[in-house]
Amino acid sequence: MPGRTRANGEGSIFPYRNGFAAYVWVTKPDGRRIRTYVYGKTREAVHDK
Repeated sequence: MPGRTRANGEGSIFPYRNGFAAYVWVTKPDGRRIRTYVYGKTREAVHDK
């Protein structure tokens, strides 16, 4: 796929304020899905979290 910039499972890292943010969908034991956010100064920092 040309123009693809994300690795598999990376999903949703995006520029945010003075750094980057990302969210992941987490499925709770009762079956509900919630979005959890992480923030960091660099794309790599967010990816590592």
